[in-house]
Amino acid sequence: MVRKRKQKKISPLGIAFVAIPVLIMCFVIIYPFALTISYSLSEFSGFGEPIFKGFENYYRLFTSNRFYESIKNNFIIASTVPIWMFVPLILALGLYNNRGRLLKTSRMVIFLPYALSMTITGIIFKALLEFNGPLNEILRSIGLDFLATNWLTNYKTAFPMIIMTVFWKDFGIYTVIYLAGLSNLDQELLDAAKVDGATWFQELRYIVIPQLNRIIVFITALVLIADFRSMFSYIYNMTRGGPGYSTFTIEFLLYSEGFKFLNMGYASAIGVVIFILIFTITSIQIRAMTRRD
Repeated sequence: MVRKRKQKKISPLGIAFVAIPVLIMCFVIIYPFALTISYSLSEFSGFGEPIFKGFENYYRLFTSNRFYESIKNNFIIASTVPIWMFVPLILALGLYNNRGRLLKTSRMVIFLPYALSMTITGIIFKALLEFNGPLNEILRSIGLDFLATNWLTNYKTAFPMIIMTVFWKDFGIYTVIYLAGLSNLDQELLDAAKVDGATWFQELRYIVIPQLNRIIVFITALVLIADFRSMFSYIYNMTRGGPGYSTFTIEFLLYSEGFKFLNMGYASAIGVVIFILIFTITSIQIRAMTRRD
């Protein structure tokens, strides 16, 4: 005789535990995203009713020189990824090979800039880089007056100074991530390499980097995502996009169109493009981290 399986009753409390997070996600993520797509297909100032315009905002965006100048600046930041990857790695290796009290103290010191907000960091570096700021005073005091300039109003130096500021703030967190990865290295491989007479560079190339591959991919993705979503505070507080439009990035362009000129429909189209870029980068990261070595 076959016994009938008893069907488990779904508890109302269980339904509530599942439904509440789903509803919150719909309200906080899905609904705003759907609304953004809707606005991107409309002419909308933020007031009144949106007027449907189809893909007019996207056509305007992809035929705009300012959009391409802004995205070019984002790709300039992206081109510095090797610096973001390897400078923290070299620093982490130096600290890891000299373990002791120095490691704990150094870890705290290099992490401190990351604890500052982006706004505070931007304001501090703006003060440092002004014409009568500390940097130029140091240059004058050592006889390098000819190098003194207003670093943030010079077309040639404004954007590199912003990149330098971001690197100063964030390199500590990447160093700490590398230190965590180094603590999980296969020590037997390193010992065998030393016995075989491997140089420091050979150990780095053939043992350390392969074992840190996923962390390197993860840090690369973090830098690229930050490139498209975390530059606004620095640019706003340091240059306001100037001189001219030389330090505009795509997210600063979104702010400018949406909140200065009240082109909310156009700004929404820019937001959708930013989402597609970040989604693409994240997808590549996930594939790189989950593929079999």
